[in-house]
Order: sequence, then C-alpha cells, then structure tokens
Amino acid sequence: MGRRRAAAALSAAAVLTAAAPARADEAAARELTVAYYGGLSVALDPLHAFSATEAQLFTALSEGLVSYHPASLEPVPGVAHTWHVSDDGLRYRFLLRDNARFSDGTRVVAEDFRASWLRIIDPGEQAEYSLLFDVIRGVADYRAGIIGDAAQVGIRAISPGELEVVLERPAEHFLSTLAHHAFAPVYPVYRAQVGWERQAPIIGNGPFWLAEWQTGEMVFERNPRYWARSTVDLDRVRIRFFDDPRAIAAGFMAGDVHWAKYVEDNEQLAPFVVANPLFGTTYFVFKASDPPYDDVRVRRALALMVPWETVRSPERTRFPTSVLVPRMADYPAVEGITAEDLRAAERLLEQAGFAGGAGLPPIVITVGSASVVELAKLLEDAWETGLAVDVTVAHVRDYDDYLAEIKAGAFTLTISSWIGDFADPITFLQMWTSASNLNDAGYASRDYDRTIDRALGATGLDRLRLLAEAETLLLQDAVILPVTHLTTFSLIDLQRIAGWTPNLLDIHPFRYLGFRRGDLPAGVAAVPEPAPG
Repeated sequence: MGRRRAAAALSAAAVLTAAAPARADEAAARELTVAYYGGLSVALDPLHAFSATEAQLFTALSEGLVSYHPASLEPVPGVAHTWHVSDDGLRYRFLLRDNARFSDGTRVVAEDFRASWLRIIDPGEQAEYSLLFDVIRGVADYRAGIIGDAAQVGIRAISPGELEVVLERPAEHFLSTLAHHAFAPVYPVYRAQVGWERQAPIIGNGPFWLAEWQTGEMVFERNPRYWARSTVDLDRVRIRFFDDPRAIAAGFMAGDVHWAKYVEDNEQLAPFVVANPLFGTTYFVFKASDPPYDDVRVRRALALMVPWETVRSPERTRFPTSVLVPRMADYPAVEGITAEDLRAAERLLEQAGFAGGAGLPPIVITVGSASVVELAKLLEDAWETGLAVDVTVAHVRDYDDYLAEIKAGAFTLTISSWIGDFADPITFLQMWTSASNLNDAGYASRDYDRTIDRALGATGLDRLRLLAEAETLLLQDAVILPVTHLTTFSLIDLQRIAGWTPNLLDIHPFRYLGFRRGDLPAGVAAVPEPAPG
C-alpha cells in the first residue's frame, strides 16, 4: 500500500553472478515487460488508488508538481520547474512548465491541479488518501463538511502557469508528499466521467499513456508530448499479471520478462534476485470501533495473551518488531507490547466485565494471504486455550474480496502490511486519526488526534518526539500489534536493465528505466540524473 524515499540495502552487484537469456532485439524494440503475480485488480484514478502496484504504474501515467529522484526518491521538479516558499513556511508558489502536456497535447495548467485536488478532498468521495491534503489550509474542515466553499481552501490557480498553496502550519514533509499519485493532475474530461480508470486508452501527463488494457495485460506507450521526452529511454512498458509463479520464472529465463515483483524459490533464479528492506511493517489490527473491542482493556488483555516470542520468532519473520515505524535517524525509541502477561490479561478482562473471556463475542481473524494464516493461528490457539471464546481464522482467498471485507468492517482482527508513502513517520501514524479514510480500525482517540495535530505543526526533534508519543499511544492502546518489518524481492538482471535502484519504498520511476547499451561493469545499473528543472 503506501510509499516514499531513500536508497537502501543490499547491493545488487553482490547478488548478480550470471546473465539471463536476452532477446537480441530488446534494446532496439525498447519494450520493458514487468510481471506481477496474483489477480489484484488495479484502477488508475488517483481518487481510490492505494496499492503498491498502482503506485508503481502511476510513475508511467502521471506526474505531479514534483516527481521522484530515481535513486533517493527525494522530490525533484516535475510539472513545476521551480517553487518559492514564504519565510513563514506557509505559502508555496509553484511555477509550471509551459511545455507540460497531457498525452493528447492539452497543456497542463494550474487549474488541473486545483480541480483534481478538490475532487480528492470532496467529502462525498471518501478518497483513501485525502488525509494527505490536511496540511493545506481549510482542507480538514472541507473534508468534514464544516465548510462547503472551495474558495476557503488554500489552493488557488493564480494563472495557467502558477499555483499557490497555503498550509495550515509549516509542514516539513509537504514537498515529499507531492510526488504521491494522489497529487497528480487528472485529465480534465475524466474529472466528470465515471469508469474511465479501468479501460484503455487513458490519457496522462506522465512519460507514458495507457494504450491497451486486456485481461492480464496492460501496455503503456511513450508520451510524445511529455516535457522531458528526450530523457525517456523506453518506447513501451508492458505489464503482465500471472496466476502461476512458474510462468513468471519461465518468462524471465526466456527473456520475455525483464522485472518481476514475485520471486519463486528457484535456484536457477537466485543470481537475479535483489532483496532489500522496505520502509514498511506487517501488523495485526483490531476493529477498535466495535464493542467490546472498542474497550482498550479488552484489546490489551487479548494482546497480552499472545506468545509474542513465538509469533515474532526468526523462523517466521525476517525482521521481527514490536513497533510500527521502522527505525529512523533521530526518531525516539518507542515501546510496544513485547511479551505475554497472563495475569495482567486476566485482571483487565475482569475489570471489563469478561472474566475468563465469558461473554466475549466470537473473534474472527480475517486474512487475505495464505502466508499469514500460520501467524493468525498462533493467536487463535492462544485465545481458545486461555479463554471461553470462539475464535476463527477466515482466509479470504480472493484478495479483492478480502479488501472489500476489511473496508466493510467485517472482522475482529486482521493482518495487514503498509509501505510508507514517503520516508517519514507521519505516513504510518496519520492514517489512524479519526478523520482518516485509511483508518480501517475505526480507532478514535482525542489524545491521539491531538498529538498528531501538534506534530503536524512542530519541526525538527520536537516533531519527531510528538510522533513517537502518538505511536506509543497507538501501540499501548493495542490497536496495532506489529509483527515484522518488510523486505522486498525483485527478479531483475541489472546487467541488462538500467535506471533501477533498490530503495526503501520500492518505487522505480519508469521514466528512468531502460536497456543498457554501454560497457558498464556487470551488475551495475546506470541511474541517469533528473533533467534540469
């Protein structure tokens, strides 16, 4: 699900020792094929796109005021060639490129951003990422329906080439968020249409546009009107979805697949596997809005009955953790629930009126992946052994159906993974505020909301301290029960593919990808610098 910034991890050169078969005509054709495993459906409207797959596809189709640096993923000039920030840090003036165009030749203007952003924050839309806009003046009240006049929101198109954004308070993370696809301009005609986001063609303002979309395959063609088209190496990006991981492996070894987001456990593929840690976490989450699990005593009691040393053992998790935010420089240490305490659990349940678990409604642990069923069963065993309560692990095999059940709140507990949208703790913490459309827990805490709000207005170490306080509340309230930080595995031959660099957010802008033409050393990928602003 989420994303953003900082090069990390394992050197790809260290794991590449052989060359996969390559098509002789691939450099001439300049068509990159990317393979995904599984049937996750995608939609290319920023309004409701939130998966990691969609985030990667948006790097082809769209571009915001800023875009991602190919290695660090720090914000670099995109549609905006420059910007000015007022001395108080509240007012941003973005100057747009005269030659920024949608793929049909229509100029991208400031009003495209204003209208697209207002669409995202429309309270009737319930867009998942609308919370990212809350740093802008008036947005929180607009999303809540407290104000209905868009003119009171701090987004103004001064001219076709100049956009002004006024913040509620200085926000250190604001520029980094602007590379997120939620802030991309939507083609004007689409803003009044329904259903365009799931069928080709789709017009975009990024380096590519979507030309074909059939079952199991999408084809992006190079945008001839993209302002930096001379820096785009590829003519075409082909996205293929496979139900069989063996077919991905065979396609890769045949040279028909260049990069895959799924890796089969196969010795033949091992030299081409690039592994690196992600700015992400897997965790259990309670439906904290439903009684009796809206009672912190009940949640904590259940959490304290879990054998966490077993759940988080190295045999089951690569980077076991009891905290939500991965380790970051200067971010204070945070304490989560680290061990079982059966006596404390017994006292809490008795105080809540459920001594021994008597009277608790059935617990349903809903999961969407076979890989986490074993973890869920450890909780099931602990609770059924120690309490008078029925516990069921419900494995919803179709992932889209699983997401629908979670959105509908049809669970007591679920297990989920989140990848940060940018390298900042706020991307893990703001989503649990009571006004967030990503708050599947239904968690509502005035103390938590107040702490996040104070953090949004703070800077430097004070800001990180407040964010750590908020995380502590979330963990000690037993809303989120972290299990492990994440690792990503990619199948790619970096002797063949240039512009691909491992990073903490696992986003690789298609604008910079291409086939190697020079005589670089084996295992070294050429990463071009962004075009000058």
